[in-house]
Amino acid sequence: MESHRALVGCHDEESGTAGLMWLKRATWMSLNYNVWITMVILFLTVTIARAQTGAIDGTVRGEGGEGLVGSSVQIEGTQRGAIARANGSFSIENVPPGSVTLIVKSIGYQTRRVPLTAKAGERTSIAISMKESSVQLDEVEVRTKRKRQEQSDTRASVTKIEPRDAKYLPGAAEDVMRSLRSLPGVVAPNDFSAQLVVRGSGPDQNLIILDDIEVFNPYRLYGFVSMFNPETISDITLISGGFPAKYGDRLSAVLDVVNREGESKRLVSGKANISVTNANLVLEGKFPDALGGGWLLSGRRTYYDLILGPIAKAQKLVDGDVAFPNFRDLQFKAIISPWRNHSFVINALTSRDATELVSSADRDRIDSISINDQSYNSLVGVAWRWAPSENLLSKTIGSWYKNTGETEFGGEGGSQLLYGDIPRDSVSKLIRALPQSVQDSLRRRGITAENPPALGLSDGNASFNFSKYTLRNETSLQLDHNLVEFGIGGDLIHTSVAFSVKPDSLLIALRRGQGRSPLPDSVLSTVDYYRANAFVQDRISLGDGLYIQPGLRFDYYKIIDRAYLSPRISASFALDPLTTIRGAFGLYYQSPGYEKLFDRQTYFDLTSAAVADLKAEQSTHYVLGIEHLLDQEWQVRVEGYYKSFSDLIVQQKLTGTRYTSTQKPGESPIYGTGWTDPVAITGDSLTPIPVNDATGAAYGVELLLQKIGTTPDSKWSGWFGYTLAWANRYRDGVTFPFNFDQRHTVNIVLNYKANEWLELGSSFQFGSGFPYTPPKGFGPVVVMNTDSAGVKRPGIGTNIFGETLFTIDRGGVADINSARLPIYHRLDVRATFYRHWWNLDWALYLDVINVYNHRNILSRSYSVNKETATLKMREVTMLPILPTLGVSVKF
Repeated sequence: MESHRALVGCHDEESGTAGLMWLKRATWMSLNYNVWITMVILFLTVTIARAQTGAIDGTVRGEGGEGLVGSSVQIEGTQRGAIARANGSFSIENVPPGSVTLIVKSIGYQTRRVPLTAKAGERTSIAISMKESSVQLDEVEVRTKRKRQEQSDTRASVTKIEPRDAKYLPGAAEDVMRSLRSLPGVVAPNDFSAQLVVRGSGPDQNLIILDDIEVFNPYRLYGFVSMFNPETISDITLISGGFPAKYGDRLSAVLDVVNREGESKRLVSGKANISVTNANLVLEGKFPDALGGGWLLSGRRTYYDLILGPIAKAQKLVDGDVAFPNFRDLQFKAIISPWRNHSFVINALTSRDATELVSSADRDRIDSISINDQSYNSLVGVAWRWAPSENLLSKTIGSWYKNTGETEFGGEGGSQLLYGDIPRDSVSKLIRALPQSVQDSLRRRGITAENPPALGLSDGNASFNFSKYTLRNETSLQLDHNLVEFGIGGDLIHTSVAFSVKPDSLLIALRRGQGRSPLPDSVLSTVDYYRANAFVQDRISLGDGLYIQPGLRFDYYKIIDRAYLSPRISASFALDPLTTIRGAFGLYYQSPGYEKLFDRQTYFDLTSAAVADLKAEQSTHYVLGIEHLLDQEWQVRVEGYYKSFSDLIVQQKLTGTRYTSTQKPGESPIYGTGWTDPVAITGDSLTPIPVNDATGAAYGVELLLQKIGTTPDSKWSGWFGYTLAWANRYRDGVTFPFNFDQRHTVNIVLNYKANEWLELGSSFQFGSGFPYTPPKGFGPVVVMNTDSAGVKRPGIGTNIFGETLFTIDRGGVADINSARLPIYHRLDVRATFYRHWWNLDWALYLDVINVYNHRNILSRSYSVNKETATLKMREVTMLPILPTLGVSVKF
């Protein structure tokens, strides 16, 4: 039987002949040749046309001199125009020479008609001042962090979410990464994980950045929440595909999170947040005027351990000193500007996750497990920003990041595999019911009714240590019609993993019988390597609302001693001031590394000789979308994407020997005597050796209707998202769905501002069921027994009562992910009450996850009913209805 469990996360091998591969490559080269020729012709044509037309640069400001973002500027009698940017500036290209009239509109201001003369080959500058309307209109407040993406921004698949939404989104546990799952193209593995699955890619294929520093493990509470504190965040940007050349070493998406730089007006201010699960304190202030800038300090601590610990002890589940999953962290950020045109940004972070559990002696189950686990994240970064002119910005960043952890575990487990789903007392009664001679024989082996056996795990430990030193520079230069960006950098990376355990021989047999790779007694692997990279990209204005951004990235990965060039290009075209078309194409590479294994949850031996033959994993992105501003408040975006994967790294498959047995006619399969003697057959097994043996594809269409602004009379806000998607993997000539292939995904987020003291929010999620591999049948576990002559012979595995130990047969590669779990849906609600007490601003909230307590299925496990000799299914569910109370106060 194929090792299907490990294969579920793998990809299938691309089929085809060498001739077909040559044809694909030739077609790609021809396509790119034609693309570049077309671009050159277009560039020359527009350049010639530009010499015969003019351009208008201007600003739209209010009576107080503030820039009026979102103002509409249009040339009368034409479709040419622009929307004012955040500072009120605008540009209109390819203006016919002669007298023209600008029609300028802004909500809350009088419409203006501004005449001017455009000259061929020249840029005309104008400053437009608007007067407030004498007629009362709804003044539009466009939220800074949810403003419309500028039409000159060529990046496709960009979604910004406000930090406030991350904090107040119902059911998101005030977590940044959990809030992102409400966006199109993003799903979560389950309710218990903050990981992100973006457009059919694994969580290990996402680049996570905090304040320009890449982090490997951005999770807390063992993946339940992320490291990002919504109280300190200023900007959250997700690029779910086609990202530009400045980002590298990931195949799927980029999450770029920026912390605030601290209060710049007050010496000290702060905010505290307390709920039934955690406490959060933020302090911030400004530095003396000589230094400029400000600082921010935050600390968090969960107390699940303080709440769950006493409950678990009362239920006699644990003994002694326990510490259920908990974490604490401390973050600091400061910016100083001691000299003109120079500023320095300092970042520091430290965190600790911990768990300590010891099974109670009064427990109902036989299993006795002890766990002592601790992990740490540390980060220090310094950035120097130099802006000698308004057109030049240079940023040099040096950082150190470290993620370590150690786990000690031991005890016994697997009683359900040995005896079925019965409690400890029942097993003890069965032992007492055995003949005295049998009990005496068991006692000599250390087995008594007071000490029924389970599967021995012995004492084990596991540890990891990842550290990274980074130095890089990024520079941007604004020219007349170009924004040129380039950079160079390098990383020194140390990674090590260690694992040591002596599992019970029966446990090893059970794992093999279930198609799992054997547990090694110990692993100690250390890999030190470096990465080097450089990039250049140029956003070019071709006039008439057309912008393109070609880019090229260079990456060198010492771990496989290979270098790669990644061409990328994106473009935006303004059909009119309200409508933008964007597209992107790019090649992306990802190096192997232990630092990526936490998200992937697959072990590879990166010290083996096979690493020398490895290639970097590769993906190709194609993205095309259209965005339309319905009015000053609502925007709709439709986007299609296609991603192909090649050279994906999976565990090597080897052909070996396994054993099989069949049921004897007329005999009960419940006892070992009901099966024939095992015979050897040929079978496949997986090894930790990494090989480039899989490919894949992901494609789909996304719809996002989002409110991007509010008026004083507007009480509703939120968004609606729908995704239709496919994600497949290919290996050994077989196509099967990716683990997180979700055909239909719907997200509806609505917030209602009832009055000045009450805000109501709701979040609804719906998703097609994830694929899983159903069982085909069952059979006995085969163990190797030593006879009286010392020869090992295969036999049927049984427990102390002679009952057969079963393994579930899930078929071969062709059966991977051939069934679907039930659909997922969940409604979360939140009520927030705002009050001003004791000269402080308070927010009290009630957040309820899964309001109607829907039973969402996490997984299905199977066992054999020993009374009927049939398979029985057990479903593991996700979060039930879960209310949370909390309070925030700002001082």
